[in-house]
Amino acid sequence: MKFFLFLTLILSVFTSGCSYNLNQVFYNNISEIQREIFVGRFRETKATLLLGDRESEYIKNGYSTSKISFAVLMIEGIETSNNSTHTYRLFIDEKLYEGELENNPF
Repeated sequence: MKFFLFLTLILSVFTSGCSYNLNQVFYNNISEIQREIFVGRFRETKATLLLGDRESEYIKNGYSTSKISFAVLMIEGIETSNNSTHTYRLFIDEKLYEGELENNPF
């Protein structure tokens, strides 16, 4: 009888650890999560849109703070000069976003 109680106690300790939510632990320690990636191509032009969550401020302190949604739009194949600007129009859920594209500093 004592062996049965001891075995039940040991099994309950080992199985209760499986209910711990590891996804939340990982989410709290990751600086950037890319949830969706869209790629489009037309002739020599390629566009990639990345959507996800990232830290509101990147701080090298070993843990992740509050997250904000972000989007990165990359366009390849457009000939640009240092003085040229390109504008964009993006519709998300019938909401219009407009602005100027910035050149990649790298």
